[in-house]
Amino acid sequence: ARMTWKSYAQVWEETRYSGRAAIKYQLTPDITLTGSVGTSNATSLIPTAATGPVSQTVFVVPGINPGNTFRAVNSLGQPLYAVPNPSNPSQPLLDSKGNAVLTSTPTNPASGVPFNENVTLVQFRPFGSTNGPLLIRHDTTRNLRTDAGIEGKINHDWSWNFHWTYSDQYMVGQGQDAVISAVNAGLNGQLGPNHNEWYNPFGNSVLAAPGSPQYNTPDIYNDIVYLVNNTYEATLLSLDGVITGKLAKLPAGSLGLAVGAQRRTETLDQILDRGQAAGLLAQVGPGVPEISGRASTMALFAETSVPLMKSDAGRLDLSASGRYEKDNWNSSFTPKGALDYKKNWLDLHASYGTAFQTPSLYQRFGNSFAGGVPIVDPVTGLATQAVTTTIGSAQAQPQKSKSLDAGFTVEPVKNFSFGVDYWSFDFTGLITTLTAQAQVNTSVGSNPNVYRNPTSGLITSVYLPYFNAGSVKTNGLDIDVTYRVRIGANEHLKFTGSTTELLKYDVRTLPTSPVYNGIATDNSNNFGYPMPKWRGFGGIAWDRGAHALNVNARYISGVIVSTAPAQSAKPQTKIDAQYSYQFGRSSFLSGLRVNVGVLNIFNQLPNVIPAKGGQGYVHNLQDSLPRSAHVTLTYSF
Repeated sequence: ARMTWKSYAQVWEETRYSGRAAIKYQLTPDITLTGSVGTSNATSLIPTAATGPVSQTVFVVPGINPGNTFRAVNSLGQPLYAVPNPSNPSQPLLDSKGNAVLTSTPTNPASGVPFNENVTLVQFRPFGSTNGPLLIRHDTTRNLRTDAGIEGKINHDWSWNFHWTYSDQYMVGQGQDAVISAVNAGLNGQLGPNHNEWYNPFGNSVLAAPGSPQYNTPDIYNDIVYLVNNTYEATLLSLDGVITGKLAKLPAGSLGLAVGAQRRTETLDQILDRGQAAGLLAQVGPGVPEISGRASTMALFAETSVPLMKSDAGRLDLSASGRYEKDNWNSSFTPKGALDYKKNWLDLHASYGTAFQTPSLYQRFGNSFAGGVPIVDPVTGLATQAVTTTIGSAQAQPQKSKSLDAGFTVEPVKNFSFGVDYWSFDFTGLITTLTAQAQVNTSVGSNPNVYRNPTSGLITSVYLPYFNAGSVKTNGLDIDVTYRVRIGANEHLKFTGSTTELLKYDVRTLPTSPVYNGIATDNSNNFGYPMPKWRGFGGIAWDRGAHALNVNARYISGVIVSTAPAQSAKPQTKIDAQYSYQFGRSSFLSGLRVNVGVLNIFNQLPNVIPAKGGQGYVHNLQDSLPRSAHVTLTYSF
């Protein structure tokens, strides 16, 4: 089985088909035609509980429900008695609100009939893995990508190309939920083919015997459980053209220039299941609007390379570029520049750039739903789980950034290199959402994006709209070292190592918010991502003729949990190995390459973090994949 990180669901079976065909045709000595088409289709079978946890709907189990064993008592614990129902003297008389009508001496057994309390259900799951059979979801995806191009030469120094690309991603995702009206009918004994069967939310349809009050019949299960089918489709059509060539001859080399234009059209459609869209389902709650977004973008761009110096003192090159984009809502111009100096064994480089990113169609119009997200209630201090809905925002503005990079690489001896790079990013107006925890920590008690059950006061739903955050400022160091040595006539060893040290990760949620230092935390109290102080990679590679062996180590340092600073995600180190053999021309298997490998040899798994509830670990940092082996065959002809 395979574990999907996004949904934390175990995939029982997956069937995937893919294919690609490409063509290249020389139309004339100077003009070439190209084209390709590729497609992939996949179906996944995913076992899941029959229904998810209820979000905003409040259900009441009446005292007359056979599965309700909660005897009605007063504040002193004394049993209470109600006026008998004339039509059924063994049951209590109910008022217009469904409450039992007490006798004038309600603690006197002789005054009436015993009865049970009405029980309000909060954040319960109508059918889970212990009181109902598993449901098998069938998720299907289809991807299509096709392109065509023509390219040619104007003269010896100049060339041109035009390309057309179209892609289509289509998905049908199944889910599970409970029909609100069916749950209410069952709690009041009105389910089944004759509308006379009781649903017992405290029962167990798996282990209880038929006829027992604890038993829920298959008819009840079929009436309540609802299989959701949501359809998603995204398309992208682009047309671009580029002219490149040498603009002039300079003392240090040729001045290069490339200019081009691009036109893109995007669509995004989400057709929700009609039950979900109408708000008939217990987990999703109120109806969720469907998505339909369109965008067209026009871009102009240019890039130049300028050789500034070439002499005994070394070589110095300048590269610069600029891009102008305009879509349905915004326009931008983003320049970039870089310098590179080389002399013998020394390479110095630096770059500076700006970037502009307009909100995607999903960030403007989309919505997505997730259940069972762990949070800590800031009012009670208790850990719980809530349903979250991520919502697009038509008011979202483009995000901007500035980047700086400077560093050096030295090769003091043959086959040995050492490099250090300093990098810095400054994001403003970052298009993002708060984490669920950060949302519930905001404006406690008056946040319209946090829904509390009116009976229990518990948080059941959290809405996460996209917005433009204040800023993120981050910088750090990258260090890389490589050494390759020959140990035989046709045998080599290669040692590689790299590490990243995070020096700064300052988060400001809103322009008026205080700055939060997010280094070595999971940043669950803001919109950031888990940010370990250190990341590292090391490897040893050996090759001799057709044989090759690689052993690699991956390391990330730990982070503390923002909502529970005493708890942390511990450091992880994972070791992988792979051996490959390439069959030579003299073999009847010529062209075949065999790869055999093991990932996470020592089966290192993330530590369980109590504050993360059912999630258990920092899922977008820690690697949860256990030890796995693989064999791949590649044939070239």
